[in-house]
Amino acid sequence: MKKIILVLILIISCLKGFGQDNENEKIYLQALDRYAVEMDSFYYKNSKEINKKIIYLEKPNFIDFKTLPSKIGNYKIVLLTKDNLEEIYHKENFKLYHTRIFPIEITEGKLMIGIIPYHGEMKNGKDLSLGLSDGTSVYFKYDCNLKTFVHDKTENWGI
Repeated sequence: MKKIILVLILIISCLKGFGQDNENEKIYLQALDRYAVEMDSFYYKNSKEINKKIIYLEKPNFIDFKTLPSKIGNYKIVLLTKDNLEEIYHKENFKLYHTRIFPIEITEGKLMIGIIPYHGEMKNGKDLSLGLSDGTSVYFKYDCNLKTFVHDKTENWGI
C-alpha cells in the first residue's frame, strides 16, 4: 500500500512539474513577443543598421523551449547553440545581435524578464565578444480574475 501511495505521489509531482514548465515557457514566449515589438520601436527606430527581422536567441540553460516558434511577430527566431554558433556567426560576417533572455526575477510583486541584445562579434573564428549597450525588461502582474500572469509594462534601458 505504501508503494502505491508513493508511486501516485511521484506521478502527481511529475505532472504538476510538467505544467509549470509549460507555464514558464509561455511567459518567456510572451516576453519575447513584447521584445519583438520593441525591436522596431526602440532598437532600430534611430539606428543606421539594417533591420534583418531576425532575433538570434542564445539557448538559455534554465528553460527548454519545446514549442519555440520559428517566428515571433515579424521576426524570425534563430536559436544559437554551442553546435551552431560558429556557423551562424560566419554566415553573418562574424557580427550580429546576440540576444540573451534571463531567468524570471520578482520585483515589487511583479515578474520581470530581462532580454539583452548584445553586439556580438566573433574574432579569429572562435573568440566571442559581446558588447552591452541597452536592454529590455518585460514585467508581468498576476490577474486574480484570469488566474494567470498578464503583461504589465515593458521598459527599455541603455547605458
